[in-house]
Amino acid sequence: MLLMIASATIFAISCDKENEPGQTPPTEQPENPQEPEGPENPEDPKIEYTLSVAPDAFMEIPAEGATMNLSVTANASWTIAVEYTGDADNWLELSTASGDDNADVSITALSNEIEAMREAVIMVSLINVDTTCTASVSVSQLGIEPFVPELSVNPDNFADVDAEGWSGTLSIVSNTDWTIAVEYEEDTAADWIELSAETGNGDSDIEIVIMQNATENQRLATLKVSTSDLSVSYGITVSQLAGEPLKTYTIGQEYDENGKKGIIFYVTDDGHHGKIVSESSKELIYWSTENSVTGATDMDYGMNNMKIIQEIEGWEEKFPAFAWCAALGEGWYLPAQNELNTIDRAGILPELFNDYWSSTEYSEERAYAKSFYTAEEYQYRKCVYPVYVRAVCEF
Repeated sequence: MLLMIASATIFAISCDKENEPGQTPPTEQPENPQEPEGPENPEDPKIEYTLSVAPDAFMEIPAEGATMNLSVTANASWTIAVEYTGDADNWLELSTASGDDNADVSITALSNEIEAMREAVIMVSLINVDTTCTASVSVSQLGIEPFVPELSVNPDNFADVDAEGWSGTLSIVSNTDWTIAVEYEEDTAADWIELSAETGNGDSDIEIVIMQNATENQRLATLKVSTSDLSVSYGITVSQLAGEPLKTYTIGQEYDENGKKGIIFYVTDDGHHGKIVSESSKELIYWSTENSVTGATDMDYGMNNMKIIQEIEGWEEKFPAFAWCAALGEGWYLPAQNELNTIDRAGILPELFNDYWSSTEYSEERAYAKSFYTAEEYQYRKCVYPVYVRAVCEF
């Protein structure tokens, strides 16, 4: 803590009237002069002026500022003013600019917003007297503490991340602006690390996602965390174990993995994922056992329709086509109308000549169906006209 040091010294000055130019100095008198005979001469009496201030200095005032008291002791009128040193000025405020005889002056030092110390002198001077009487008060104020950027990170590395991928948190503790960037090693694929933020201020937790490594090579990168002025910087090493290349699939290929078996009719992600249609089918089954508006109207993704139906109480008895698909296992659903169209265009089941239900509702009484013989779309009565069913699943 910075302390203000105020000297308690009383600075006193005695000010005598001076001889006028050309005036003969008074004759030196003996030690015990005799009183002059006759009446006294009151003309031009000798006046002794006095001036003192306490304290005579305010040193190392804190940077945040302070208010101090200056006592002036005098036997005449006086003025008080500030003489600043250097470029800084107007940082001292006085409660008065003048006074008579004894008085206290309140002095306020404003906050110093720079690191450099600043100085001034307060001058007190008698006025309306035939002599010069002054007293000075030295003033200094400390500057603010230099700003030191701080930055720390935890953890300081992410080593041997599993090939399947990982997500976690990087904690940043700082008192300033910072940036974070990913620097990928040479011969290493880029864009396999995702950050929730790349800039910030102060303390923060950054969410980090390391994607699956589908290559046979280890991957390396560095997370570069730096203060905005680059005075503090950390390099956080990230290494990920090599993985097995993802399988590539093609339309028409048989799929038999993870307990799911079918024929691929649609692929995404360069053949790494897609959809299969079940090899088995159910003959002549009703869409529902009663007419109702279910809201299962998605034309593109049958799983959305499946979830709506499964929210209905007693759905397994009321919606036989949906129940048959669900019985094949987790992930199987009755395809939407456009998914049936995709299966037809894929040409993977040339032996199909029947009509098949979709999961897409047309109205209270009807639902969409697809003829694999004529390629026509129909809207059959849900609980009157039974047709075939095949299930669909994603992989």
